[in-house]
Amino acid sequence: MTTGSTSSDNIPVKWNLSSWIQGTDATSPIEDSNKDKVTINIGDWLMLGSALSLTSAMAVIALKLTGRTSFTKPFGASVVSAVVLSLLGVIYKDQTVDAAPIINQIKNFMPSSNTLDEGSFFDYVGQKYYIARTVADGACALHAVLGSKESGSYSKAAARQCYVDKLHEKLLDPIFSEKWKEWMIHFVKDYLSPDPGRYSKLVFNQELVSRLKEELDQLEAKRKELKREQETLFGKALAIEEVQNKLKELILGEEMRRSLTNGTLQKHLQEPLFAYAKMRESLNEITQLIIQDPIGQAIKASQDVLNRMDEERADCYRRCIEEPAILEAYVVGVQRWDYYFATQEIGLMAYLFDLRITVFHQLPSGEVDVVTEEGEGAPVAIFHKGIHFSRCELQNSL
Repeated sequence: MTTGSTSSDNIPVKWNLSSWIQGTDATSPIEDSNKDKVTINIGDWLMLGSALSLTSAMAVIALKLTGRTSFTKPFGASVVSAVVLSLLGVIYKDQTVDAAPIINQIKNFMPSSNTLDEGSFFDYVGQKYYIARTVADGACALHAVLGSKESGSYSKAAARQCYVDKLHEKLLDPIFSEKWKEWMIHFVKDYLSPDPGRYSKLVFNQELVSRLKEELDQLEAKRKELKREQETLFGKALAIEEVQNKLKELILGEEMRRSLTNGTLQKHLQEPLFAYAKMRESLNEITQLIIQDPIGQAIKASQDVLNRMDEERADCYRRCIEEPAILEAYVVGVQRWDYYFATQEIGLMAYLFDLRITVFHQLPSGEVDVVTEEGEGAPVAIFHKGIHFSRCELQNSL
C-alpha cells in the first residue's frame, strides 16, 4: 500500500522573505504550509515591519500635502518605529522560527458539509482510500498503526504493553533515543505551561519536575532583567546626539521643510520607489550609527546573552527528561486506560516499529491533507478525526 505522498513531504522548508520578494525563491509560506516545518527569518520580518513604518511615514506626508493631518508627531513616530525595527532586524538577522502552525491556522477555514468518518472514501494524490473501523478504547492510535482486521475492525491485542516493551528495547538505539527525548521535552513543556493538557497531567507531577521548574524560574528572572536593561539601552540609543540629529534631519530637516513648501516632495511621491529609497537610506545611516556606538554594542551583547539563555533552557529540559523517573512515569502513564496517544507519538511509533506512517485529516474546507508522515519502513496510512485514529486502506486492497 502506498500513502500517496511525495518523498519531499518531510523536508523542512526554509523560507526567506528577501529572496521571495526578489524572485529568487519560488516558494511561499502558504504553498509550503503542509510541510513539517516552514522556517522564516525573524530579521527579515522585522525589516519588513521597518519598511511598513516607512510606508506609513510616506502616507503621513501625503496627508500633510492635502492638509488632512498635522505633520510632525505621526511622521516622527513612524520613523522612530522604523529605526527600532531596523535595529532589531540587524540583531535578529540569524534568528528563525517555525511558522507552519500559524499558517495552518489561517488557511482553509471555510466549513465543509462533506464530513469524513469511518466507512467513508477519500482521494489523495490520485489514490482512493477507505477509512476502516478501528477499535476505540483509548489506544486507537496503536490499533490503527499495529492492528489487524478482525470482525470488521482493526485491533491489536495488548496494544499498550506492546508499545512499552518496544520502547524499552528501542531506547538503546541512539537515533531513536533522540527522537523520544524531543517528544518528552515537548510533553514536559506542555505540563509546565499555564494551561497543561490532560495527558501530560496523567504522566507528570510537581515533584518530578520541581528542580526543572526552579531552574527555569531562575532563568526567566534573569531574562526579564535583561529585557528591562535592553529597553533602557534602546532609549539611550535613540538619544545619541548623532542619531538625534539624523532623526531631526529626517523628521524636521530643512530639506524636508523646503520640499513641503515648494512641491518637490509631492513630485517625489509620484515616484514611490525614489521616495522610499531616500527614506530607507536615512534609516540605514541611523541604524549603523547605533550599531557602531558603544550603546549599540551593549544591545548586541545583551542579545547574545539572551540567546545563550535559550540554550541553557534547552539544556535544563534535556537534563530533566534524562532522569530515569521521567521514563518510568511515562511508561506508567501510557498504560492507563484513559491515556490517549497524540499525533506526535504516532511519529515515534513509526521509528519504534520500523514503519512509514502517514496521518491524514480533513480540513474545514473538506479537503484531505497530511498531518504528519514519519519513518522509512512498510507504509501504513491512518485517518485522524477529533480524538480518534482509524486505519486507512487503499480501495484496490479491499
